[in-house]
Amino acid sequence: MVERLAGSLRLPPGHNFHGWEMAFTKNMISEHGSVTRDQVLGAMRFVQLCQWDQYWLEGFAGQDGASMKSALRMMKILTQATPPKAGRGYLERLNRQAQGGGPALVRRFVAINCSNSGY
Repeated sequence: MVERLAGSLRLPPGHNFHGWEMAFTKNMISEHGSVTRDQVLGAMRFVQLCQWDQYWLEGFAGQDGASMKSALRMMKILTQATPPKAGRGYLERLNRQAQGGGPALVRRFVAINCSNSGY
């Protein structure tokens, strides 16, 4: 299922869902027995956001303005698709800080939320 859904989700260059899929299969399916397509897609969208945030951090560390710009564009698109109750306001603040060149919120978000996203 992950492979089919992955084709509709854009990831940064060199990133994929393989590491996440292994962790997801081991943890989620072993705990819950089965999952729905919507549950998998929702989790994959979050992983997608994590990977674009990580890509922005990689660009920041390497002073690669083109990568940072590409990542920020996708971060904003993904933020707009995030329901308000799911933290859209925080992500908007994170994006504003990233747009200004500040990595603190992006680093914090990735460190807290993205350990199993497979990058």
